[in-house]
Amino acid sequence: MFVPLGFLLPLMGNIFQNGWMTYLTGFLFSLFIEGVQLIAKRGIVEVNDLINNTVGCMIGYGMVMMVIELFKWFKCKNQNISFVKMGMIQLPLVITLLAFGLIFYSYDQKEFGNLRSAPVFQVNMSNIELISDLSFSDAVTQAAVYAANVGTKADTREVADQWFSYVGATIDDSQTDVYDETIIYYSTDRDYLIWVDFLGLAISFRDWTHWDSPKQAGYTLEEVTEILGTYGITLPKDVIFVDHRDGTYTLEAKMGEVNGYYLDGFIDCTITTDGSIESIRNHMIQYEEYKIVDILSEAQAFMQLKKGNVKEGYLKYLDLMEPIEVKAVSLQYEMDSKGYYQPMYHFEVLNHNQSASILIPAIP
Repeated sequence: MFVPLGFLLPLMGNIFQNGWMTYLTGFLFSLFIEGVQLIAKRGIVEVNDLINNTVGCMIGYGMVMMVIELFKWFKCKNQNISFVKMGMIQLPLVITLLAFGLIFYSYDQKEFGNLRSAPVFQVNMSNIELISDLSFSDAVTQAAVYAANVGTKADTREVADQWFSYVGATIDDSQTDVYDETIIYYSTDRDYLIWVDFLGLAISFRDWTHWDSPKQAGYTLEEVTEILGTYGITLPKDVIFVDHRDGTYTLEAKMGEVNGYYLDGFIDCTITTDGSIESIRNHMIQYEEYKIVDILSEAQAFMQLKKGNVKEGYLKYLDLMEPIEVKAVSLQYEMDSKGYYQPMYHFEVLNHNQSASILIPAIP
């Protein structure tokens, strides 16, 4: 964010063409912003922001000074230019590029991706009382890791074409919006749109021609299953079915097996009186077994929690002045950033008469 600041300051006066002055100004300005946020209790105050902004200012300074020195050299051919100095002030940029390259390389070499529920740093648990009457198993065990389809742009297009074919529409490529994690497709008349995620090819579909059509409550599971089947959706045998009594239905599957693969997740859909789907979020994702891995025992996972190896967000809304009591533990799954479904220990806790959940990665 502070690259433009580092770029502009040397253009405002010769004093800022001294590197230490620009670096100090960038640091103090960033410190001022973080201080205002801290006093006003607005935004997030982080040391990382202070470091990142200062480095950004240093990078901007290096870029503009290279331009200034080259301009002077071309304008005055007899002026010497210090290539060593130019190289030194580019070090922040070079180091940053190398750091990012190393991060991306390390991520690419990892077998599994990043988990949303994985801890970023260790939480200080010295003043937090964690109790439980449970007897946690210390038996070393194994669990399966599952893999979801990570689609390409062509795969998302195929899914969108299929859904639009159900309603007799075609895609208008000029209106397609491409994002890092999803692509939004529109029909030629914008009566239909669909979001298709790369991970798992989950979709959100909207039929605007039915937005004001009367919705139908009271469909049975069998009737909803039949309606979804006309849109190419197959359900496992055992699903949790909820009729919200307003024409909206939720179906949830817990690793239900269908034709050699597994379905896990949910479907939210709104159905009209004539059996058409007005909107649907299909996040019931298809998985195949990838491999069997060793995982932590329940006792080891509980010890990770006691040590503070837990995502800070799980503790953010708890009353840490009161004991946190673990009432139950079970094995659940979470999709990582590479499309793998990793086992997680799910701790159900009670704190100040409020229930909450804490997830701990099960793979060491």
